[in-house]
Amino acid sequence: MSIIRIQALGPFHIWRDGKAVPDEAWPTYKSKQLFKILLTERGHLVSADRLIEYLWPDLSLKQAKNNLWVTVSQVRHVLQPGLPRRTPSDYILTQHDGYVFSTESDYWLDVEAFTDQLKAVQQSEPGLAQIKVLETTRQIYCGDYLEEDPYEEWALATREQLRNLYLGLLTDLAEAYARQGRYRRAISLCLESLAMDNLREAVYRQLMLYHYYAGEQNLALKVYDECCEIMQDELGVEPMLETSSLRQQIEERRVKVVPAEVQYPPPVQDLVSSYTLGRAPFVGRDQEYHRLAGFVKDTAAGQGRVALIEGEPGIGKSRLIQEVAGLAQNQGFSLLFAHCYFVERDMPYQPIIDVVRQVVEEWPTEMWRRLPTVWLAEIARLVPEIAEIIPNLPTVLAEVDKGRQGRLFQALVQLFTTIADENKLMLAIDDLHWADPATLQFLHHLARHIFDSPIFLACTYRSEEAATDEDLAILVRSLKREPHVWQMRLLRLSDDDVQTVIETMVALSSPQAMGLGQWLYRETDGNPFFLVSILQSLLEQGLLSVDDEFEWPIDPQELYTARIDLTLPDALREAVRERLQRVPKKLQRGLELAAVLGRHFVFATLQGLVEESQTDLLDAIEALRARQLFIEEADGIHYDFYHDKIREVIYHDLSGPRRMLMHKAVAELLESQAGNRLAETAATLAHHFERAGEPSRALSYWLQAGAHALSTYTARQAVRHYERALALAEQQAERIDAYLGLGWAYFALDDSKAATTVLNQGLNLAKGLNDDRRRARLLFALAKVCFGHYDTDTSESYAQSALAAAETIGDSETVIESSLLLTEINETQGDLNAAIQGITRALDTCRHLDNHWLEGRALTAMGVLRAQRGEFAAAADSALQALHILENTNDQASMVYAWNILGRAEGGRGAYEAAFAAFTRSLELAKTVDDKTFIAQTPNMLGWLHQQLCNYERAQVFDQESLELARRWGKTPVEISALINLVLDTLHLGDPERALADLEIIQTRITHEAIGFHAWRWRLRLLHTRGLCRLALAEPEEALGLAEEGLALARIAAARKYVALNHELKGAALADLGKTVEAMAELETAVSLADTIHYQPLRWAGRYQLAKLYRQSNREQEARAARWEAGNIIQAIAAQLTDESLRAAFLNAEQVCAIFPPIPPDSPLAQYAT
Repeated sequence: MSIIRIQALGPFHIWRDGKAVPDEAWPTYKSKQLFKILLTERGHLVSADRLIEYLWPDLSLKQAKNNLWVTVSQVRHVLQPGLPRRTPSDYILTQHDGYVFSTESDYWLDVEAFTDQLKAVQQSEPGLAQIKVLETTRQIYCGDYLEEDPYEEWALATREQLRNLYLGLLTDLAEAYARQGRYRRAISLCLESLAMDNLREAVYRQLMLYHYYAGEQNLALKVYDECCEIMQDELGVEPMLETSSLRQQIEERRVKVVPAEVQYPPPVQDLVSSYTLGRAPFVGRDQEYHRLAGFVKDTAAGQGRVALIEGEPGIGKSRLIQEVAGLAQNQGFSLLFAHCYFVERDMPYQPIIDVVRQVVEEWPTEMWRRLPTVWLAEIARLVPEIAEIIPNLPTVLAEVDKGRQGRLFQALVQLFTTIADENKLMLAIDDLHWADPATLQFLHHLARHIFDSPIFLACTYRSEEAATDEDLAILVRSLKREPHVWQMRLLRLSDDDVQTVIETMVALSSPQAMGLGQWLYRETDGNPFFLVSILQSLLEQGLLSVDDEFEWPIDPQELYTARIDLTLPDALREAVRERLQRVPKKLQRGLELAAVLGRHFVFATLQGLVEESQTDLLDAIEALRARQLFIEEADGIHYDFYHDKIREVIYHDLSGPRRMLMHKAVAELLESQAGNRLAETAATLAHHFERAGEPSRALSYWLQAGAHALSTYTARQAVRHYERALALAEQQAERIDAYLGLGWAYFALDDSKAATTVLNQGLNLAKGLNDDRRRARLLFALAKVCFGHYDTDTSESYAQSALAAAETIGDSETVIESSLLLTEINETQGDLNAAIQGITRALDTCRHLDNHWLEGRALTAMGVLRAQRGEFAAAADSALQALHILENTNDQASMVYAWNILGRAEGGRGAYEAAFAAFTRSLELAKTVDDKTFIAQTPNMLGWLHQQLCNYERAQVFDQESLELARRWGKTPVEISALINLVLDTLHLGDPERALADLEIIQTRITHEAIGFHAWRWRLRLLHTRGLCRLALAEPEEALGLAEEGLALARIAAARKYVALNHELKGAALADLGKTVEAMAELETAVSLADTIHYQPLRWAGRYQLAKLYRQSNREQEARAARWEAGNIIQAIAAQLTDESLRAAFLNAEQVCAIFPPIPPDSPLAQYAT
């Protein structure tokens, strides 16, 4: 019996015998939902009617009950994969007219563990013992009950009940900590509670009390103001009298605790950190530091962790992460550290590029050789130096490909995992609020995939940016739901913390230190950077000085009469300006140029901008470091401002003309230094040239930056770059180029309306200029956009125009691409002969131009056409040739298609094992590149294979899954194909009336929505399926008419499989009408054609039908021969099926058993039966 472990609080996970059950193990979405419903009602009977109402409310009762039966079977086999047929499940029991999850089975459920622990809390002794039990209980609650199903009615009551229990736990734990004097922890718990439910007025009172007893009267009063605002906004009421009374007591400092016996002690520091980097003392961050230190420990044990550290500017986020990085390095971690910079926010993946370059510099070649070359090729697109370390990498194509970003992400994850497996890894990203969207997307991907890897990812960002930056907000919201992710907000230092800083840094007597500390806390409100900046300014003004005894004599009263009558945020600006006024003039130009460069600059770049020797510049930088204006980064190459606020003050104090001159100097220097990295730095160059007042040069680089963003799969950044180009473009040709790039960027974002609009704007300009080259590219882009959204008529018109324009000017690449697109359009419209001719010409051109990538795509298209024509052997050959070529180009999106076509070809000719393998490979690659079309379509193809093997129940499961995925992602052609397959499943499972009714619905939808995409295929399939239904309903005349109509259409389209199938249908209808001779002629034609194209289902089923007709005509010898041939074909099919259950289902199918009586043990078929 399997032992299962279930996590239902937070993200849903299930483990079987200690191993995680992946999402892919659930055959359908509904099977997973069914299990969750039974789990929610565990121990109680859930009737079949209720389950149907929850899961299949729109199906007929008969269809819904069949689906329920299949889905219950699926759930049982997920929980117990080896469960023999007809053996009762240990977990899902059938009782009366319903099902129940057995609470007597061997399972562990976090919900039950959570409620059991709450009972243990009631029995624990107050104090530290109770805190321990409460903390243990809290760790179990990883999120709301089944949080991925927020709107399911059956989960709402349980979720709300558990949520209220958890909120009660938080307040109990907060009170327990408060009674130990640990107010910081109590405050944190109250904030967590209010973040989940901000209408709990009692929690606001707790929070007010804890701030008050922690010495934070001002914060306690702020909490009251927040409470008033929320109660008024949300409920339209004033706070309770109890809350208002507490506010007055806090204001008057005469708080009376109720109940009176409760005593709150003075605040204590429960953890002390010894780590410091030798700058300002590291104080006030004990709790956060030790939590992160715990993450380092967890990571060392192989459990990946993610920390998201937020706070206002200057609050100490970077310092905290540096302290923890020092701890990690001391424990043997590899450390990769990257900063994000405002000036680089439009450069795709720049922080990740910086990190990878650290690896290039620090790691030996042997480490790189551990990675597959296909991944290295992807990373080399970002960091070309890798190609110098590992030469002869596969070619990575520059075409816009929605799936390529997924491949890059996988490659980078592989790189970091390889490093972590060697030494454990801490990856720190500072100032994440300035990261580009692509970097945020990758970090989201990485964070979700390191749970079982020794990788600790720590990121810092500004709180206010998370509220306004949509990309950053989405990342934070998504990740904080993960169980291995912790979000922390750094608060300002308390007055006690500020006092500790003063006492540690300056040797003042107690009254003096007290006076200075109080003044600094008032002026800085506890912001560490402001604190250090003002202290530095005091030293430089002589208001603080060091005497011979290394003491700091000061009269606190002087502070109130000095020139530092500063208030925040002006305090910082004035403090920085005060400091800068005392910087020698010969150093100020270097500071100004560095401010224009942006943070994170290289010494060589700064040297190229100043007229000083290397020695003099190094001396100047050392002087600025001594003044805490610059810092040297760990690599010894890059420098940075001590804080970006310093850079901002310097930059904004420059005059406009001076800024422009400096931007121009910076841009021209960076341009000369770019070398082969010009595309990578294009956005930075564009930024500087634009601010330098050089719009034409900025425009050129914005266009290059847009192209680079598209090639690195960052479409949103490409949109921004091309929009900047449009804003600067004065020449029509420049505007056309910007419109073309913008169109491709919108297309990559799946925004067809915006893409069509901007491409047409560009096309109108190109027509006015008589610019055929640009017009051809715009026409082709419009054709691709229209085709991508199933508008084949418009797409064909644009593609024909693009082809004509490209041929006129000799643009061979556009000629090939337009030709390939036209063949796809011809195929969807049923003109297979025209499509074959077009693809043949395109192949010749590809080979003449030696363009292997386009040749591979053309061969794939040829495989599609051959399969549609029933030329399955030729289709398989084309697909295999395409795969051989595409593997060397690393174009995995095209490989997904080629594997899919190979599966269709192999399935068409009855090589079922090869077909299953090809579809499996196609699905794996589709998931890698996130190609939702093929992810949705592959189950449909697997259903088709099971139909051919007469396993209709299993086919129905696959087809239903395909339908659900297609509807979820709006893939209309896949949806229609799945619907038709489901009709065939229904027909073969014995319900032709329902099948015929469903067909009418499909036909109505196709007609109503004017779906022209693959209309000929839909019509062929609908005619044939409708004929089968009529035949099953004993309406042979109607079936005969449908067969003749389908036969005519199939001949026009040269679709030989459907020619054969309609001959078979026609023969069966004639047989039912008693026209035996004509029926035999039709069936003989069908079988002969099936033999020619190797279409196995018709080869054996057609022969069986012929055998019956031969016997009726007293042609016994021919009847025996036909039946014997059918048996041999069945035997050959069974012999190739390695899956025993699949083979048994095929041999036990009603159609197969009609040919063979029960199989004797000594029969040749016995070895294939089970």
